[in-house]
Amino acid sequence: PALLWDSTTRNRFQWIWKEICTQRPYIEEVVQSQFELEKIRSSKKTRTNNSANGQVEIIDDNSPDSQRDSIFSVLKSIASRHTQALQQLAWLQLQSKKDWISYVDLLNQCRLKCVVTQDTQLRNYLEELLDHNIVLKQETSYRIPYQEDLLDLILDYQPEN
Repeated sequence: PALLWDSTTRNRFQWIWKEICTQRPYIEEVVQSQFELEKIRSSKKTRTNNSANGQVEIIDDNSPDSQRDSIFSVLKSIASRHTQALQQLAWLQLQSKKDWISYVDLLNQCRLKCVVTQDTQLRNYLEELLDHNIVLKQETSYRIPYQEDLLDLILDYQPEN
């Protein structure tokens, strides 16, 4: 509205100007990443089981449970459009049975499902997903580096409102 009218007309409307952040807070993600770092540090050390034979127990940080937890903590913190783009990539991976999905195929699928209207939107979404290590990039192709059961969970994920 600031560009539509001169300053006198604009002042008569008595607009209330507020700066509103449209991003969700990422406190949970930061706390979760700190927790993950602590797990990594502690997993590098082996610990002795208290059993009679003194077996050594090794912690597996790449277990499906820890992967699932980290994926969903990120999905909770990112915007819904990012999640929808990720879900389209998961759908394409599951349907095509290919590991890598071309950017053009993903863009067409996202446009078809009205997730994006422009190329730059999808590139921005993918950039953030790459930053979170949920998506991998190889030249002009993308993939989600998880097993099919986790891809199904991503596909079924519904963000909380």
